[in-house]
Amino acid sequence: MNMMSVSNTMEESGISDIVLVGDTGFFSSGHVSDLEEKGTHYLLPLKSKSRFIPYDREMKRYFLY
Repeated sequence: MNMMSVSNTMEESGISDIVLVGDTGFFSSGHVSDLEEKGTHYLLPLKSKSRFIPYDREMKRYFLY
């Protein structure tokens, strides 16, 4: 699904307060900008080797938000 499809679906359904869950293929800075511009909440996986993943930290039994 591309951003145009998402925008059209939201407009046609009348739903505005959603959380979009996308896969790795959906992630791009353009898509994120579009989602934030529309005020849409989203959940996207990080790409491998992302600078947001603290690989040097030992993660045991907790979730870091």
